[in-house]
Amino acid sequence: MMKPAAAALLVLIAIPARAASLDGTHVHGLAWDPADPDRLLIATHHGLLALEGGELAIVSERQDDFMGFSVHPGGNGVFLASGHPKGGGNMGVIVSRDGGRTWTPLSPGVGGPVDFHQMDVSKADPNIMVGVYGNIQASRDGGRSWTVTGRPPAPMIGIALSAIDPEVLYAATQAGLFQSPDLGATWSRAARVEAAVTTVATLADGTIYAYDVENGLTRKAAGADAFEIVGPTMGDDAILHLAVKDGELAAATYKGALVRSVDGGRSWQPLVD
Repeated sequence: MMKPAAAALLVLIAIPARAASLDGTHVHGLAWDPADPDRLLIATHHGLLALEGGELAIVSERQDDFMGFSVHPGGNGVFLASGHPKGGGNMGVIVSRDGGRTWTPLSPGVGGPVDFHQMDVSKADPNIMVGVYGNIQASRDGGRSWTVTGRPPAPMIGIALSAIDPEVLYAATQAGLFQSPDLGATWSRAARVEAAVTTVATLADGTIYAYDVENGLTRKAAGADAFEIVGPTMGDDAILHLAVKDGELAAATYKGALVRSVDGGRSWQPLVD
């Protein structure tokens, strides 16, 4: 079985132009749209899609590889991404200010143009962003300028900034879940598990979700001492991207499924056929 982390590196067959389909592509990010909480944004290897009312629609005019897709928490139609242009190379950090339809360059990053496969915007202070391009890079001015702040604690799969403290960063890695109090300069274990943790997500109320391949979906409430298991493992599949709103969870898996749960992650149903 291929490690879940390797799934993010697959080069897949391009979907036909303008096709609103997940066939032949790979999901690199999920987020509920702050401007429309019933709309699920899906960043893919070939552009940005949205799922609403059971129907997939194309959002972006570009069919680029949208890695590190992040939504500005202000709900003002500002999205950020990194990754690769359709024609190849790296595109640094790009920004959309019209809900994902058009995109412009924001910054090349340090040593760029970077290709942030993992990137996040702080819910506590949206001026703070973090991305991974070999090293950990951080921005304190909304992504316009970046500095190197540290190195990953282990091979990275996903990251999430704390929604309570903008300096705290969580890393889902092949060796477990880690946390840093200083944007990646120093690290310690955030959970006892040493198996691969394939995703980590933080909510505005301080809740943290993580999926590890030994225990399944876990959650740590704000102020809690440890993670609790809230959903079983997916066997030889795993959650790579997770979006949470009002008790509803949407997830993209290593094997390419797009699923939802309305019971806190105990069971999952397909979001699309």
